[in-house]
Amino acid sequence: MKISNLFFFLIVTLSVSYTQNWRWIAPYPQGNTLFSVCTADNYLYFCGQRKTVVSSTDLGQTFNYLPQYTNQVYWEVGDAANQNIAFVDSINGYLLDLYADEYKTTNGGLTWIKFATGAGNTIINFYDRNKGWKFGNGSYGYTTNGGKTWTTSTPSPLFNKGLVSKTFALDSQVWLLKNYWNDSGGQIFSSTIPGVWNEQITGISSNKNNQLNLSDIKVTPSGYGIAVDYLNYYVSEYQYRYKGVILKTTDFGSNWTNDTTTYDYQSFSAVFTKSDSEWVILGTINTDSYSAPNVISLKSNDFGNSWNSKIISSQYSNYKVSSAVYLKDKNKIIFTCWNDIYASNDFGNSIVKLNKDVPIPTDFVLDKTNKTSSQLGFAIQYFSNRVLVSTNGGLNWDEKILPFQAGWSYQILDIAAADGCLYLLYGYDCYKSSDKGTTWGKIYIPPDYSSYKFSVLDSLHMILLSANGYGKNCIHYTDNGGKNWTNSPVPYQYSFSDIKLFAPGKIIGCGTVYGSIYSGFIYQSSDNGLDWRITSFPQPPVCVNNFSDTSFIAAGNNIAFKSGNKGYLWYTAVPDIDMYLQGNFGMSDNYSAYFKTGYYFTRYVATTDSWVPIYSDPPQWGSASKIDFNYKNNMLVLGDNGLLINTNKNMYEAPGNSAPEMADHYVLFQNYPNPFNPSTKIKFSIPLGESVKNVTIKLYDILGKEVAVILNENKSPGQYEIDFNAVQYKLSSGVYIYQLKRDNNSISRKMVYLK
Repeated sequence: MKISNLFFFLIVTLSVSYTQNWRWIAPYPQGNTLFSVCTADNYLYFCGQRKTVVSSTDLGQTFNYLPQYTNQVYWEVGDAANQNIAFVDSINGYLLDLYADEYKTTNGGLTWIKFATGAGNTIINFYDRNKGWKFGNGSYGYTTNGGKTWTTSTPSPLFNKGLVSKTFALDSQVWLLKNYWNDSGGQIFSSTIPGVWNEQITGISSNKNNQLNLSDIKVTPSGYGIAVDYLNYYVSEYQYRYKGVILKTTDFGSNWTNDTTTYDYQSFSAVFTKSDSEWVILGTINTDSYSAPNVISLKSNDFGNSWNSKIISSQYSNYKVSSAVYLKDKNKIIFTCWNDIYASNDFGNSIVKLNKDVPIPTDFVLDKTNKTSSQLGFAIQYFSNRVLVSTNGGLNWDEKILPFQAGWSYQILDIAAADGCLYLLYGYDCYKSSDKGTTWGKIYIPPDYSSYKFSVLDSLHMILLSANGYGKNCIHYTDNGGKNWTNSPVPYQYSFSDIKLFAPGKIIGCGTVYGSIYSGFIYQSSDNGLDWRITSFPQPPVCVNNFSDTSFIAAGNNIAFKSGNKGYLWYTAVPDIDMYLQGNFGMSDNYSAYFKTGYYFTRYVATTDSWVPIYSDPPQWGSASKIDFNYKNNMLVLGDNGLLINTNKNMYEAPGNSAPEMADHYVLFQNYPNPFNPSTKIKFSIPLGESVKNVTIKLYDILGKEVAVILNENKSPGQYEIDFNAVQYKLSSGVYIYQLKRDNNSISRKMVYLK
């Protein structure tokens, strides 16, 4: 038997790459930390975490979230990279990735191409449209033709000290700052001849007990200059304090003097000048080592001899000014703080926030009863009365204010959307809105219980999960919109993480059970909660959903369970991927479940019982606390930093156009471990209702030649696991196909043997 075509199909379907097409919903324009900002021709460009690039062509009135500069997954651009993007004009620019490569664009960031691989440079700057410099720890390059070509120079041995932080250039001189790091640094270097560098003496000794950090420098054509940041100094064992540092020069840095004023608990991030005499410094100040920082400006009109300090905002708790630019002809300062963007139009006297102030969601839902362009969406913050409502499947959102205050005492516990209405659990009450969140009315719920989770199927059918504070839990069910309820007690040791009403009277839930050798459970009822079937699991599922009335899938951390016979029998599903499976997943209309696995996603296709990696890297850190699909089959993902949408529907196409019944087909699991040496385990299952019949599992090489018969026995319905040892069959290292066959049913998978 030849199966080389099958082998080709497996390789293709298991290795799919997709175009990035992510867009932020909230916050806007994005939710990642922005480390660097640059300007050219009055255009603004920002770069930050997770390959984030943002632009503005109108000085911050509007923003454009640009495509990620690479599809590859890297660790991070790094918070030391506060000058890693530079444009020579409005469309030609460069971006350095701290842990990877260097990229350039010729169309304003719409596309990026790699122009250097693994160079290790972290900061880049241009003096004009021709002269530019790029630096890293152990590397240095310069250009005289706008970056078309770069000359790489052997760096001075002095560069081995510290961590590069910022560069600044005039026509004939360039400066480089290095922060204290790894027992050295806190220095200023300067060059007037390409490749020749000299250290400029700051007058401050930098060592492990006196750690000098320098974040910005500006020098006027007359030679007046200011360099700023902070000094981290030793107080006692395990205790350091910090204070702001201002260095001044009048001769291009040949001599620097240290401002002797004490700037305790202050750090300075950016400095700008209008003339030799007019200067402004932006930074943050804490009243003590424990308080949240305030943004401050220090201004001087006497060549930096004296400074007037002013707190210009106190709303940026726990985050410092990251990067800033000054548009001199507009007298406008633009700076970033965490994921926000601000402007000062009066040279540091006051600031305004430029990006839209919207609530960052902690939960969202879509109305699955509406599959049209008017589909409702609902997003909330648990401890806020500011909510977001969408009337087009999550493509656009409007802010609404709830008529009651949400906070730590009374918080939003759960939300739902169905039949054009919005629902929420708040405090001890359940509310419903029939006008897209403008007004809200109470729904009667059973007294003496505090509801904390619910599921709404439509305007009539709803379940509530409640507790009364005396160790008694209860599931309440209504089929008339809350006029009447049936109550079903739940054992106190069962703690639900998820519960779904997937058809009238049909309920499924999952969670953790305490005081048992089994830590997880599935809770099912098909008669309005009057009778229940409980299935125990060795690991607790955190999310459960259904493909149909009889086919279900549940998942926990790095484990998934599936059932095709109404939940009477569950199988353990392990994905054929070497990544961590997160328990929360989303369901699309093509009978597929989508999981966040590490950086990427993985699709479980129920009709073929297969796992397919989806190589699309969402532009934010952390887990996906929720995944869902709108009426257009666009994926919405809620993560640590906010809510995103991906409109590339090609990413979510999967075979199958009818609901699968898992009990009616065979399952061949991926062998584990894989690759292996020399032994591995092969697991398979035979559906219920089958008679005892012969089952074979045969092994083929990549040319389709049979090399081993692993199993040839009569088997009854159930799940089986067999051991396979390659030494027994004298196999060579390589890729093999193992195939399960029973009557006319056959399934094949790939295994890799590495000696």
